[in-house]
Amino acid sequence: MSIPVASNLPPGYLSYKIMEPGRGSVPDIKWVDGAKQIFKVKVHVRSTVYTTDQHLHNFFFHCQKLENSDSGADSEIVNKLKSLHAIDCSVYVKFLPTLLNQLFNLLSKSLGEDISFNTVKVLIHIVSEVHDADKSDALKNYV
Repeated sequence: MSIPVASNLPPGYLSYKIMEPGRGSVPDIKWVDGAKQIFKVKVHVRSTVYTTDQHLHNFFFHCQKLENSDSGADSEIVNKLKSLHAIDCSVYVKFLPTLLNQLFNLLSKSLGEDISFNTVKVLIHIVSEVHDADKSDALKNYV
């Protein structure tokens, strides 16, 4: 992203709705180098609250749908639970508290025997994977 640079800014310049450099929409702004876009910014996101893993995203999305409605297809949530086995361990570690909270929440609602069974199965798998990857400190921090 590139933006122009101003050499001075008048009082109240943030209150102007339209701020197009070089068009005189904001009075008394003197632009450096004729309002050319000389300041460049490049951002590389290192962290996010959103997962890029599609299996985890689908699971969270489906759990949110379940919370917002009283009815939900048991087979859909079971499929989303089973797909959690395909996630890389590093993703488990990044989203461990949120993922475990969601799984325990799902387990406590006891929507059906098949859902409870698959939830416990996924919990055991996640704990095992995180432990095998020498990330037990993440589990201890969660507990």
